[in-house]
Amino acid sequence: MQGFLGGTFDPIHRGHLAMATAAARACGLRRVYFVPAPVPWHRRPPRSSYTDRYAMVALALAAHPAFQPLAVPDRPRRPTYAVDQIEWMRDHGWGEQYCCILGADSFATLPTWKDYRRLLGLCDFAVLARQGWGPDKLLPAIPPRMIAGLDDGGIELSSGHRIHWLNNFSHPTSATAIRAGTAATGIASVTRYLRHARLYTYAEKG
Repeated sequence: MQGFLGGTFDPIHRGHLAMATAAARACGLRRVYFVPAPVPWHRRPPRSSYTDRYAMVALALAAHPAFQPLAVPDRPRRPTYAVDQIEWMRDHGWGEQYCCILGADSFATLPTWKDYRRLLGLCDFAVLARQGWGPDKLLPAIPPRMIAGLDDGGIELSSGHRIHWLNNFSHPTSATAIRAGTAATGIASVTRYLRHARLYTYAEKG
């Protein structure tokens, strides 16, 4: 099985790498694809261009052989959705079995995602949660008829896929704080790129 970590990556930081590492270990993922969203649907437009964001992802993953950047062709001026990206990857020979990596807060919004029931039938999920949460927190986001079982390690779906529950995960790095200049990416190559491209507060610092 291969991992899928989609996001804006505006910019990528150590927290993203920590998420992928935790999911890969817990779920036995042989590779994790990092897929920057050209036109994210769930937030305001990114501060940096898709070209810059993809370049930073590639730089950040250079030292991690099991992590790979992937550019999924964008439909011009249309939002980017996880269900479309995973179907495109399957249709174009990138693999058949995927595990979508995300935080528990993001999973809770799943009913607002495009064709989320179809997405639940396409892949597994690795859901990372802070201490004190349990897999029962995910139940409101899943249609009851799609739930086949619940245990401490996650939720079995009627589609044959599983939601893997990774508890006690936390990472302090925030892309918002990085853009504001109050935190660092924790990735030297990305920081050098920010300075060279004069992105975010680095444009002001020169």
